[in-house]
Amino acid sequence: MSTTTVTTGPLPTSPPSVVVASTTTSNNKKTKRSRKGHKESASNRKRVTPEQLAVLEREFECGMIPDLETRERLARQLGFTERRVQVWFQNRRAKMKKDNHSTPIFIINTGISSFKN
Repeated sequence: MSTTTVTTGPLPTSPPSVVVASTTTSNNKKTKRSRKGHKESASNRKRVTPEQLAVLEREFECGMIPDLETRERLARQLGFTERRVQVWFQNRRAKMKKDNHSTPIFIINTGISSFKN
């Protein structure tokens, strides 16, 4: 003997609703997650002022890799975090490296030989 199960009531006509998390906040600013998982607005990024840039560039000319004491002094002076100063120096060294690799080197042939016969 076989049995058949009959269901009474309305059958679902559409799949269940799925809620998808949005990557924008209520005021339509894009958000990103920091390393620790906290949401951070992309508009919080601050640019370096020309005065701050002059101080950083002057320090970079003195030394490309500042020690902790120098980074902390610059951070206090400029109103940055020590980490922000550190990242600025990392980015500046990368820019210098990139600029040095993209500069073509020309060798001028003068026709003068250093060999004697």
